[in-house]
Amino acid sequence: MQSGEVFAGCEDKTFYLRMTGDVRLTWSVSLEDYCRHVFQTQSIEFVLIDLCQVKNLDSTTLGILAKIAIAAKADLGRMPEIYLQDADIERLLMSMGFNAIFVLHNSMPPLVPQLPRLPLLNASASEMQETVIDAHRTLMDMNKQNSDQFESLVSTLKSDRDKSGPAS
Repeated sequence: MQSGEVFAGCEDKTFYLRMTGDVRLTWSVSLEDYCRHVFQTQSIEFVLIDLCQVKNLDSTTLGILAKIAIAAKADLGRMPEIYLQDADIERLLMSMGFNAIFVLHNSMPPLVPQLPRLPLLNASASEMQETVIDAHRTLMDMNKQNSDQFESLVSTLKSDRDKSGPAS
């Protein structure tokens, strides 16, 4: 499967995010760090996410997307939009309840500017673990089905974290 990439940028008060290929855990810290920076420092009014070239999204990436939706709704007063064209990706998003926090379009997005590729940040194991736990907690808070699905994973990760001591 094609390795994933994440592209992002802001233009005309719109925050654009494009993912391609198989986007997995390795992108989680970079993606979350960049999105946090955008919401704290940029004057944005709209969030557009292009998933038309995505082949797969892991659950951590889905949790971070959910966090983006929650932040957009809180900060901008509107739901972000996701554009996609793959029926499997659409089923995945629907099964997680993304239709409740995003406006989903089964089409190509309007013209999206050229976006720079996000740098892939090196994260410590403890940073990665906290990101995974937090992303899955966000998914769990969305609905009971997600809560049931990820409860044991989050419990195990928290237990492992607690055994290894405080994050440095």
